[in-house]
Amino acid sequence: MAQKAQKNLQQIILTVSGTDFSFSVGRDDYNKYINSISQTSKVAPSHNFLMLTVDESSRQALVEFLKETPGSEVAIAAAVLEEYTPDLNIVVKKSSSAQSD
Repeated sequence: MAQKAQKNLQQIILTVSGTDFSFSVGRDDYNKYINSISQTSKVAPSHNFLMLTVDESSRQALVEFLKETPGSEVAIAAAVLEEYTPDLNIVVKKSSSAQSD
Protein backbone atom coordinates (compact mmCIF):
# COMPACT_ATOMS: atom_id res chain seq x y z
CA MET A 1 0.00 0.00 0.00
CA ALA A 2 1.37 3.42 -0.93
CA GLN A 3 2.22 5.96 1.78
CA LYS A 4 -0.77 8.15 2.53
CA ALA A 5 -0.44 11.80 1.58
CA GLN A 6 -2.22 13.36 4.54
CA LYS A 7 -1.64 16.25 6.85
CA ASN A 8 -0.40 15.44 10.33
CA LEU A 9 0.44 11.83 9.45
CA GLN A 10 1.75 9.96 12.49
CA GLN A 11 3.16 6.47 12.84
CA ILE A 12 1.75 4.84 15.99
CA ILE A 13 2.81 1.46 17.35
CA LEU A 14 0.71 -0.22 20.02
CA THR A 15 1.53 -3.40 21.89
CA VAL A 16 -1.71 -5.21 22.64
CA SER A 17 -1.54 -8.48 24.58
CA GLY A 18 2.09 -8.90 23.57
CA THR A 19 1.58 -8.20 19.84
CA ASP A 20 2.80 -5.02 18.15
CA PHE A 21 0.44 -3.30 15.73
CA SER A 22 1.57 -0.39 13.58
CA PHE A 23 -0.82 2.32 12.39
CA SER A 24 -0.40 5.35 10.12
CA VAL A 25 -2.98 7.94 11.12
CA GLY A 26 -3.58 11.29 9.46
CA ARG A 27 -6.02 14.11 9.89
CA ASP A 28 -8.41 12.76 7.23
CA ASP A 29 -8.51 9.35 8.98
CA TYR A 30 -9.16 11.02 12.33
CA ASN A 31 -11.91 13.27 10.96
CA LYS A 32 -13.64 10.42 9.13
CA TYR A 33 -13.67 8.32 12.31
CA ILE A 34 -14.94 11.09 14.58
CA ASN A 35 -17.67 11.98 12.09
CA SER A 36 -18.80 8.34 11.81
CA ILE A 37 -19.28 7.47 15.49
CA SER A 38 -22.62 8.02 17.18
CA GLN A 39 -24.48 7.08 20.35
CA THR A 40 -25.59 3.81 18.78
CA SER A 41 -22.65 3.03 16.50
CA LYS A 42 -19.13 2.69 17.88
CA VAL A 43 -17.85 -0.80 17.09
CA ALA A 44 -18.21 -0.70 13.30
CA PRO A 45 -16.64 2.78 12.94
CA SER A 46 -13.79 1.70 15.26
CA HIS A 47 -13.21 -1.47 13.22
CA ASN A 48 -13.24 0.52 9.96
CA PHE A 49 -10.84 3.12 11.40
CA LEU A 50 -8.38 0.42 12.46
CA MET A 51 -8.57 -1.38 9.10
CA LEU A 52 -8.05 1.92 7.27
CA THR A 53 -5.02 2.95 9.31
CA VAL A 54 -3.24 -0.32 10.14
CA ASP A 55 0.02 -0.80 8.27
CA GLU A 56 0.10 -3.67 5.81
CA SER A 57 2.73 -5.45 7.94
CA SER A 58 0.27 -5.58 10.88
CA ARG A 59 -2.99 -6.10 9.00
CA GLN A 60 -3.34 -9.89 9.18
CA ALA A 61 -2.35 -10.06 12.84
CA LEU A 62 -4.90 -7.34 13.65
CA VAL A 63 -7.66 -9.12 11.71
CA GLU A 64 -6.98 -12.32 13.65
CA PHE A 65 -6.79 -10.49 16.98
CA LEU A 66 -10.10 -8.72 16.38
CA LYS A 67 -11.76 -12.05 15.45
CA GLU A 68 -10.50 -13.66 18.67
CA THR A 69 -11.18 -10.67 20.96
CA PRO A 70 -14.72 -9.32 20.53
CA GLY A 71 -15.15 -5.67 21.42
CA SER A 72 -11.44 -4.88 21.30
CA GLU A 73 -11.94 -2.56 18.33
CA VAL A 74 -13.19 0.27 20.51
CA ALA A 75 -10.37 -0.03 23.07
CA ILE A 76 -7.65 -0.21 20.41
CA ALA A 77 -9.11 2.70 18.42
CA ALA A 78 -9.27 4.73 21.63
CA ALA A 79 -5.59 4.03 22.32
CA VAL A 80 -4.61 5.04 18.76
CA LEU A 81 -6.67 8.24 19.04
CA GLU A 82 -5.20 9.09 22.43
CA GLU A 83 -1.71 8.85 20.98
CA TYR A 84 -2.66 10.77 17.82
CA THR A 85 -4.34 13.75 19.45
CA PRO A 86 -2.20 16.38 21.18
CA ASP A 87 -2.33 17.07 24.89
CA LEU A 88 -4.00 20.43 25.26
CA ASN A 89 -4.01 22.47 28.41
CA ILE A 90 -7.55 23.85 28.32
CA VAL A 91 -8.93 25.86 31.22
CA VAL A 92 -12.49 27.16 31.24
CA LYS A 93 -12.75 30.38 33.19
CA LYS A 94 -15.96 31.67 34.67
CA SER A 95 -17.32 34.79 33.07
CA SER A 96 -17.29 38.00 35.08
CA SER A 97 -21.11 37.95 35.36
CA ALA A 98 -20.97 34.51 37.03
CA GLN A 99 -18.38 35.73 39.54
CA SER A 100 -20.48 38.67 40.77
CA ASP A 101 -23.20 36.50 42.38
